[in-house]
Amino acid sequence: MWTVLKFKPKKIEILKKNLTTKLGDKIFFYYPRAIFHKYINNKMHSKDINLLGDYLLCFHKKFNKNETIKNCRYIKGLEYFLNNHSIYQKDITSFINKCKNCEDRNGYVSHNLFDLKLNSKYQFFSGPFTNMIFKITEMQKNKIKILMGNVETLVKKEEHQFRPI
Repeated sequence: MWTVLKFKPKKIEILKKNLTTKLGDKIFFYYPRAIFHKYINNKMHSKDINLLGDYLLCFHKKFNKNETIKNCRYIKGLEYFLNNHSIYQKDITSFINKCKNCEDRNGYVSHNLFDLKLNSKYQFFSGPFTNMIFKITEMQKNKIKILMGNVETLVKKEEHQFRPI
């Protein structure tokens, strides 16, 4: 059963080690990661981030028992377990599958994870439009027509990274 837990950022390796020793070897961890490229002073900088922030998805067959979670509450590096994880198993599994389908060969999630919606606002992370906010007006197979202020232009999806606002 999957569960979601919040961890202390600098103690994730300690948390993973302690959970493995407490629950056994059949434990799986998943936290989707992405690389964002940003231009600062005309130089491209890459940043590796966890898409879930300080949250970690964890699978073990013993998580279906509340006793297991109570016994693991005070493990070093753990802040808390999110409640009601048993109710949202289908949602957690579908999110993990969607992330894994969008991963490249290095294990990083591509920007295709987000479903693009017409008339929604997004912000660029890369390219000449970095940090600019735009609205999608039309979508094609590999291109999107965007509106930034009063300027309408066509950009390729693969060439730019952006996130929903």
